[in-house]
Amino acid sequence: MRFTEKKFEVVVVGGGLAGVCAAIASSRHGCRTALIEARPVLGGNSSSLIRVPPAGAASHNPWARETGIIEEIMTEHQRRTPYPLLSGLITSQWDLVLYEWVRAERNLTLFLNTVLFDASVDERGRVKFIKALQIGSETMLKIYGKVFIDCTGDGTLGALVGAEYRIGRESRHEFKETPVIAPETPDKMTQGSSIMFKTVYVNRPVEFKPPPWYVEYPDEDSLYKRHHPRGFKGLYHGFWWIEIGAPYDTIYDNEKIRDELLAHLLGVWDHLKNRGDHGAENMVLEWIGFIPGKRESRRLIGDYILTEHDLKRRELFYDRVAYGGWFIDVHTMGGILARGTPPEPLTGDENLSDVLCIEPYSIPFRCLYSKNIENLLMAGRDISVTHVALGSTRVMMTCAVIGQAVGTAAALCVKYGITPRELCRYRISELQQVLLKDDCFIIGLKNEDKNDLARRAKVVATSHAQLILDPDEGEGELELERGQIFPLSSSHLNTIGLWLRSELEEDIEVRIKLSKVSTIWSMNEPSTENIESSAVVSAGYEGWVEFPFNIS
Repeated sequence: MRFTEKKFEVVVVGGGLAGVCAAIASSRHGCRTALIEARPVLGGNSSSLIRVPPAGAASHNPWARETGIIEEIMTEHQRRTPYPLLSGLITSQWDLVLYEWVRAERNLTLFLNTVLFDASVDERGRVKFIKALQIGSETMLKIYGKVFIDCTGDGTLGALVGAEYRIGRESRHEFKETPVIAPETPDKMTQGSSIMFKTVYVNRPVEFKPPPWYVEYPDEDSLYKRHHPRGFKGLYHGFWWIEIGAPYDTIYDNEKIRDELLAHLLGVWDHLKNRGDHGAENMVLEWIGFIPGKRESRRLIGDYILTEHDLKRRELFYDRVAYGGWFIDVHTMGGILARGTPPEPLTGDENLSDVLCIEPYSIPFRCLYSKNIENLLMAGRDISVTHVALGSTRVMMTCAVIGQAVGTAAALCVKYGITPRELCRYRISELQQVLLKDDCFIIGLKNEDKNDLARRAKVVATSHAQLILDPDEGEGELELERGQIFPLSSSHLNTIGLWLRSELEEDIEVRIKLSKVSTIWSMNEPSTENIESSAVVSAGYEGWVEFPFNIS
């Protein structure tokens, strides 16, 4: 065994998307930065080892795509490969893009296959160093730093140094959260972990015989509300609801959870192959994930705990540095073990969409540093939120923008020799403006940089084109009311055109209502400014239908 010591200014533990973006941000702002990752590849749950697709605010809201470092990475991956980032389909090209982005930073040192196992605090209660073992090289590392960032997901570093944390569900009464997703009494139960899989086509029928320890799913009723459609190119790949948490501990029972998940996954595949006509005769399992992708474990406590109501109120915190917008996605406790129960509330009752679906919201910096460890920041699913709020903040695109915010904050702490709490109190505006300059988006916050020439620039065009929003690939039945938010680039509106197809045998009048809303996300906002228009759609007609408005 070899022993070595290293000294850095910022130490990031955990190489998921939060850790990658935190480390890159810190290094770009001039700090000597270390990134510690236990596995051989970066990306965490999104890596080719687990293959959970990154999701965020843009998954459920228009004009909400995450910006900054994660957008650089996503764009590069899209340029290189035609394969989408879907459950079970993520390839090592994604791993490679992340690896290259980290390697490109001259101030950043990457330690792969390196497992954190100990840490020390000084007499002031600050993290002094961590100890980690790099497995392949048989090297014991002692790594010193000025600021540490816990991006482990499990809050491992925080737990080692005595940071305050929570695990499990708060009572619905503590923060007045919704009963359907918050229990009457607190407990230690968490959302579960999942493993993914991938299938491929072959040119002949292939038999599948499950091992003796598989869990049988003999009919559709045994997979209650667990929908299993074919996905990309007609293949089966990765069902998020193959999930197990309670009664197990997602940290200490991780190996047991993996074994259980494998038994259930193979049972689901047996169901698709051998229990009815699912079109899987010529498919084989090409890949199975052996590392459970975790949703929830420890949550490190900061100076503020973000709650369900903060998300729904869309509070514009004075110290906001990031944002989310995934719906409040709190899965059924026990996951697939809870037979006869939907895997999550929305699957069981679509009327809950008004309760659980939310618009983009702000995340305050006070949720991103430890309450009692002065030089410890956190990014990812281990930030200071309630169990219910974590249902939204835990997704990886949100974790990535949090990571960039925290990495930038760490660099400013080093620059000024201050703690994250002091940064929040005295220099939060500077942090926000730096993030805006670095292509981050902060809801309702403007660029105030006096040295930014773009603020005084004028846009000049030699020609112009009419604003046309092309139809998308999908169709929607008009059995229910439907709405669409769109930007208006002129002070005058002549007509709105909709592509409609009628399967009726008689003409019908279609009426639409135009409403003004305060933001590009205010789909459910009541409006007092409503203007209606109508048009007649002929029987059997398909094509553009214009609705006249002629308003200014």
